[in-house]
Amino acid sequence: PQKDASWLTNYDRSFSELPYHLFQSNSWNKLSIILTDLGFIEAKCASKMTYDLVADYLIIEKYYNQIMESLSSSSSSLSLSLSSSSSSSSDNDEQNNLNELIAMWNKVSQFQAFLKSWTHVLAQYPNLVFTLAATQPDDSLIATQAHSRWLSQKEIRTHIRWLNKPQAASRCIATMNGHTKPVRQCLFSKLSEKVAISCSDDNLIKYWDLSTGAEMKTIKAHINSVMGLAICDSGKIFASISYDNSCKLWDFESANEITTIRHNALRPSAIKFVNLNNSNSNSNSNLDHP
Repeated sequence: PQKDASWLTNYDRSFSELPYHLFQSNSWNKLSIILTDLGFIEAKCASKMTYDLVADYLIIEKYYNQIMESLSSSSSSLSLSLSSSSSSSSDNDEQNNLNELIAMWNKVSQFQAFLKSWTHVLAQYPNLVFTLAATQPDDSLIATQAHSRWLSQKEIRTHIRWLNKPQAASRCIATMNGHTKPVRQCLFSKLSEKVAISCSDDNLIKYWDLSTGAEMKTIKAHINSVMGLAICDSGKIFASISYDNSCKLWDFESANEITTIRHNALRPSAIKFVNLNNSNSNSNSNLDHP
């Protein structure tokens, strides 16, 4: 960081590794400072590391949850541990470290939610970090820091002030951006809660990492709009149907095409797997037949 609270953006490696090293050294206070610094967030996004930054928050979240679960399952509760008066010096150090971790996460988690909800914008326009932060509810830490940066003249770029902005936090967790035409369907993987697939009028099928919002892979699936998807009960195979008069089966894990089935439907809009052993079944089945 510079003396004016700005960050140089020509040191990609430092942006990549700084949060990791602070995390590994349990430097919770320093980690809290950079991960709640709008200047750092913008600089790392400008270095084309928006989704890497989301991953930084996720690593901390996972560690924090593990610590909290460990404490809740231990014989001594967190409150008793914090109020213990007969602890050794090492115990005090551990308790101080825990207190710093909790304080850090209470702040950082708000910035994680903010970043994740706007990754689709900030990945392309990192210079909008301050503007988007200023549109958050006034009582949020994000808006408070944006206001502080403006008053202290750390931020002097012109921006539009939203006078009647909502004062309730947005319920949107994340937005995935990548298709160039209308999205027709999105399905969650049955094998992993962190993966989803989508199809679109751009003839493509895309895989998404739900933990970060990042695009994982793209299949050039058809030569016309892909109108529907279906996943078999095993989760290992999925099907797509298109206006190009074809239905295709795909291996979910590898995204490799298994086979193509031609159809004569004029404007197909949906596809599903059915149980061939039960003609009255309307639900998906364990049989991999579309």
